Amino acid sequence: MIRPLNFGVWAIIIFVSSCVTKTVNSKKQNADLLEVRWNLVELYGEPFDSTEYGNVYFVLNGDSTLFGFAGCNRFMGKAKVTPSEIIFGDLASTRMYCPIMHVENNLMKLISGIVKYQIDEHELIVTKIGPEVGARFIASPIE
Repeated sequence: MIRPLNFGVWAIIIFVSSCVTKTVNSKKQNADLLEVRWNLVELYGEPFDSTEYGNVYFVLNGDSTLFGFAGCNRFMGKAKVTPSEIIFGDLASTRMYCPIMHVENNLMKLISGIVKYQIDEHELIVTKIGPEVGARFIASPIE
């Protein structure tokens, strides 16, 4: 005779299956974030014109490192990716001066410490704290 499963067993089955789904989705989102060149298109609500200033971008590697160009200076360092956050470690950069230092300074402040992120198609949205969007980036292949 087959006995029906009790409520506790069903609850465990549902819980485990939801965890597996979340883990798979999180790994997919992390994979979508890694090994992609993220080009700046907006910083604190202001559109960024790469034709005028050149490409500002960063790349997160699968080995928890990153590199990029902030408009005047190159930077590199460590970054850990979780399903909803990027935790930036100490970043090293060259220290040249150029006319768009305000863009570079704002970007470097944004990507220091912990940021929240979400990916929508080929767009990366980064926020520091609260609902205000800090920056938007568009994906492109690594050159």
